[in-house]
Amino acid sequence: MSMQRPAGRPQSPSGKRRPLKSGLLIAAVVLCVPLVVFIYQARQSGLPIGQLFEHVFNAARPSAAGEGSPKSRRGRKIDFLTPVPIGFPSSSPPRIGSLEIVDLDRDSLPDILVADMLAQRIGWIRQSPPGVFAEQWIGAELPAPAHVSAFDIDQDGDLDVLVACMGLLFPSNDRIGSVVIPENDGRGTFNSHLIWGSTNEDYGSSGIRLVDLNRDGKLDVLLTNGDAFDYLPPRPRPWHSVQWLENRGTFSFEHRSIARYMGASGAVAADLDGDGDLDVAAVTCYNFWERPDAQSISWFENDGNMNFTERDISAVPTHLISLESGDMNRDGKPDLVTVRMNVYQPFSNDGRVVLWLNNWGRAGRQTP
Repeated sequence: MSMQRPAGRPQSPSGKRRPLKSGLLIAAVVLCVPLVVFIYQARQSGLPIGQLFEHVFNAARPSAAGEGSPKSRRGRKIDFLTPVPIGFPSSSPPRIGSLEIVDLDRDSLPDILVADMLAQRIGWIRQSPPGVFAEQWIGAELPAPAHVSAFDIDQDGDLDVLVACMGLLFPSNDRIGSVVIPENDGRGTFNSHLIWGSTNEDYGSSGIRLVDLNRDGKLDVLLTNGDAFDYLPPRPRPWHSVQWLENRGTFSFEHRSIARYMGASGAVAADLDGDGDLDVAAVTCYNFWERPDAQSISWFENDGNMNFTERDISAVPTHLISLESGDMNRDGKPDLVTVRMNVYQPFSNDGRVVLWLNNWGRAGRQTP
């Protein structure tokens, strides 16, 4: 009589399905998480989904136009700016967030507003009489005022002061920032247009302003990238630069490089040499300050064809965070005003607010 071998233990089909289910779960996570992040970014940026898709796909290409900032042509220094410290002297390394040149008292003499993050006050450097600048605090103490601007909010004929406050100068997750803005009396609807974007996550955008740089009747965008607080200590990066976006019409902008500029923190456009075209002046907050020749303020001379020659202005004071341009002494030439944000070494108390008077007529035009 033949003996049958006992049947083996039946295999559960779940053993074969488990890898399939795990794979499907992983695939779902891989697909869904980026989609959720993408939708979140679209809502945060306010951009239409289609435009954000286009930006992401363009960023995935090996290289994007405008990423590299070529070294500018360098010319020799022309001494035509005279630095004049104005405002309160500082007993500690200055920490000024921003400034604005404005005739606050409407006496036909330009004054200066500064957001002093160390004193937690707004300073009004009033010019009266001509050529004499005296500072006074306006308003109450504010938590880390970062930006100040003057505007007739209530339309009563005088200028009010708007202040954006960070709450704290250094990074914090607390919800302590605040800003006061005029209400929009229209429908309050705004459309977003992405006109340019970097593929570099550490790009460090630091300053932006609208100006018709090539004087073709359309507003261009002058911008700097040089923020360096992603690194400790903050150090300049090879891609830091001054650049502009040429307005080609209908929200079409073309990226144009002006120059590499280590730690660039802000730039203005002004006809500094009086030849009829707009030059660019720039400051840096995050340069190699251990090098004695590291410039904190420079200008880029326009040859009239949007080609720029970099020229030194000064290596001191260091840590310049912002600048503005205006005819401060009413001589027909644009002057510069700079402010200082000294939050890392080397520390010093000088250069809180500096007026750079333009003496081009006396300096004379010199060859490169």
